[in-house]
Amino acid sequence: MAKKRCFSTIRALRRLHPELLCAVLRKFPDYMDQRGIDLSAEPAPDPVPYEEIHSACMSGDIPHELDDVLFFVSALGNTAGWNKIQSEAAFQGRPLNFTPDGYSAADLAMKAWLHDWPVNRGLLEQSFARAIIHKRTSYTYYVPTGDFRDRYRTPTAKALKALSKQLSDYFVTQGLGRGTNLVVYDFEKEIWFLIRYPGQIERYAAISDKGEQTSHVFKPEEYDAIVYHKEFGDLRLNTNRPQEHKRYRIDFGHLLLDASNVFSTSK
Repeated sequence: MAKKRCFSTIRALRRLHPELLCAVLRKFPDYMDQRGIDLSAEPAPDPVPYEEIHSACMSGDIPHELDDVLFFVSALGNTAGWNKIQSEAAFQGRPLNFTPDGYSAADLAMKAWLHDWPVNRGLLEQSFARAIIHKRTSYTYYVPTGDFRDRYRTPTAKALKALSKQLSDYFVTQGLGRGTNLVVYDFEKEIWFLIRYPGQIERYAAISDKGEQTSHVFKPEEYDAIVYHKEFGDLRLNTNRPQEHKRYRIDFGHLLLDASNVFSTSK
């Protein structure tokens, strides 16, 4: 079941630089072999098998990472998106030292993902995540039940991985399925988290490039933002569903302060 509607037509795929598109797809050789797509001719086969690639991109068994890359290339495939990618790369100290001339913004997103492989595999999602957190303006604040600030510890990679799995399991029990991811930004006074998880199934009618009626079934991505202020000790949440507030107050209290009932239920 395809989650994304990006590149839902062959015409959309043709807007991408063919050599870069093939380079991205080659990072998933097992899936390309499974779909019978031969990309062995470099830099790109002639002609590029767009129909087969389109079918693979819209298939329900597309690998999550490939699905994600295509989504982020689409979402960041404009001037503002390319600026976000460059800003994120600079913030992380990962220079994108290649020439942008001759490439569209979507092409540059693919080039950034491929650059210095596999170092930048998470760069597109991190760029997208930061933009979403900055974009959120309405938060619910939860004050601490006591002064726990001296208990704060920067979460380890192991702890973050464990929490990501717990949240993934939780969203499965909510009937939303797997695909949860946790992106973290740690600043001097605040630590930010963006939780990505699958939304409810959506179905859209569409017209194929051949003029035939078709439909796309996918799970749109949802995002929740959580911010802990290290100086003030409060937690603020921006979520799509109110039922996650209790879960996040407990989970992030344990993650950051190793304590239960840290944040007041009074808003």
